[in-house]
Amino acid sequence: MNVKTVLAVALVCGGVAFLGGCASMSSKGDSSALTSGLSDNIDLAYMAAVNQQADINGVKVIWINPPEKPRHN
Repeated sequence: MNVKTVLAVALVCGGVAFLGGCASMSSKGDSSALTSGLSDNIDLAYMAAVNQQADINGVKVIWINPPEKPRHN
């Protein structure tokens, strides 16, 4: 095989791998944690307040571990 053929095959394989990765992503996006059955304990009001302030200040918040509502004993 010549160099052009090897490069063409590598490009096609890379493109297929890239598109396959995109296709396997969840269509729910970041909100998937909210629908996983834990939503009763997630403090959505606090998240909304933080997200609103972040938007005002031009900051993007990515919730890794959504905050839980305070526990009342």
